[in-house]
Amino acid sequence: MTAILSMMEPVMTFLLSMVFLQERMSFIQMIGGLIVLSGAMLVAMGKEQNDKKKEKATSISA
Repeated sequence: MTAILSMMEPVMTFLLSMVFLQERMSFIQMIGGLIVLSGAMLVAMGKEQNDKKKEKATSISA
């Protein structure tokens, strides 16, 4: 979970700078933000699937 949060930190920092400092995002920055968010989502989904597999293996062997 900590890794997911650390991947989101730069994106959230920039979003907050848009709100409070009126910064503007370039097209390349938007693409980079989408890549980071997609990576965080993939990590979270992979961990969830991995946990389900472990639960199945535990219930079958018990």
